[in-house]
Amino acid sequence: MIKYWQSMHDYKYFLTESKIHFGSSERNRLHTELGIMLPAFLLAMYEKDGLPLEKVVKNIIRAKYLRPGVRPYKTGNIYAPFTGQAGKETVNGKPKKQKKE
Repeated sequence: MIKYWQSMHDYKYFLTESKIHFGSSERNRLHTELGIMLPAFLLAMYEKDGLPLEKVVKNIIRAKYLRPGVRPYKTGNIYAPFTGQAGKETVNGKPKKQKKE
């Protein structure tokens, strides 16, 4: 933008002392308009791994809040009656260690 001005002084004059002044109603309208347009622009333009922003946000919410954080590995051992482990507790698929007496 500065390259189109004669000097830095002209640019500063335009920003600070120009006759363009907005009243409170125009300022409020501009802030409202920006508040609506910027999120819409972000929704339209943002893309990660080929997915639009709303799908990325949905995946983040699903992964962090809706699904359980820890998924323990549990299986039902169908061979337990044959190996003598029927009724023993398992932790993460491994038999729980017995205390020696």
